Amino acid sequence: MPVKELCTKFIRIESTVGNLRVVENAIDEITAAIGISQDDYGKIMVSAMEAVNNAILHGNHSNPGKIVEIEISY
Repeated sequence: MPVKELCTKFIRIESTVGNLRVVENAIDEITAAIGISQDDYGKIMVSAMEAVNNAILHGNHSNPGKIVEIEISY
């Protein structure tokens, strides 16, 4: 089986819920580019949004002065 190259996307956002859209857009682009099934897309989106939302709300208390860093490897 051929070895596939690993790609990584890094995102840094201020801790505001409105910035979830930035992460959602990145996931949309990546999953479309690599052909993720609709079922898997939904699972990826839900888990990523929950993790980033928790970081914003519970970790950083919605303080826009604090940054959330997201790394997406595919």
